[in-house]
Amino acid sequence: MKKIYIVSLGPGDPELIVLKGILALARSEVIIIPTQKKEDTDSRTKRIITALQEKARGLLNEDSAIKLREQNVYDIYSPMQYDPEVWFNQLKEINNLYSKYDVISYVTLGDVAIYSTAYYLIHLMQEKYPDMYDALEVIPGISSYSDASAKIKQPLCLGKSDLKISHWQDNSTKITQVYMRPKSGDSMEHLKEHGSMYYFENLGFENEKIKTGKPDTQPPYMSLLIDFANKIEY
Repeated sequence: MKKIYIVSLGPGDPELIVLKGILALARSEVIIIPTQKKEDTDSRTKRIITALQEKARGLLNEDSAIKLREQNVYDIYSPMQYDPEVWFNQLKEINNLYSKYDVISYVTLGDVAIYSTAYYLIHLMQEKYPDMYDALEVIPGISSYSDASAKIKQPLCLGKSDLKISHWQDNSTKITQVYMRPKSGDSMEHLKEHGSMYYFENLGFENEKIKTGKPDTQPPYMSLLIDFANKIEY
């Protein structure tokens, strides 16, 4: 039976990929890796897949581990912004692979539901290739801010506090605020600390950084701030 998976890879650590996602990757005949640059040989996504393949023996039975380690990997150019023509061309490439293989996976960083451009692809698939869309299964993952919360043992929301997720922008209400997706030129002057602020960079990677407070300089793209609504007292 034909199957296509959209697999969330989590925040960076391959051990944080959910079991359902790992099993889907092991069942697949090809793993499609989106890259932001053409001929990108060292994307974050590819590094996660490579690390997962190296850990496969300890996570899966021997047959599945061997299959995952020997898995075909196919790079596909996938820009962050929405360009209908580029995304439709990408979808045609995926459909070509879908015609050759019975089971394929397309992977995405973090959780597919949170700012993932994979949903551009899914919406186009529903319109242009309904048969492939019907065979699609989306596998959720662990978000970067869930990982960040766990690392410092601080809840994102508890009791009467709320959680709001937005682009890198200001917020003045008493809630836990996650600031994501900084862009070049974004100012941080308007970000006011309302609770307890932490800065996270490169979560799950060797150069991971966790700091308290707002960064002094413009952060890189793979960063987030969490302004926790309250400091929990026990």
